[in-house]
Amino acid sequence: MPRSLQEQRDYVTQQYPAVWQAFQATRNASREAGPLDVKTQELINTAVYATVGAEGGTKTHAARAYQAGASPAEVRQAVLLCLGVGMGFAPVYRAMEWVREALEELGVRE
Repeated sequence: MPRSLQEQRDYVTQQYPAVWQAFQATRNASREAGPLDVKTQELINTAVYATVGAEGGTKTHAARAYQAGASPAEVRQAVLLCLGVGMGFAPVYRAMEWVREALEELGVRE
């Protein structure tokens, strides 16, 4: 039986803790390298993960963007802006559904 994405991540981080720590250090340095606030960074991350078709990353960063002060409409627009820039209609629809699911898990109902 295939492992879930979370199980895959847990396996890699447990097997290669130094790599995981270095990855986290790089991400932290990138976050602190410029003037973008957390909300904007998370909106960008949401769009990037949506563009590559990563459901887990899209959901995680959509939730983080919302928790950092983005409105549901702002999170959805971040995904919508990907239309025609690496994503067609079907992937955008799918990513919008991931955003809806992530926000619903936080209690957002629209």
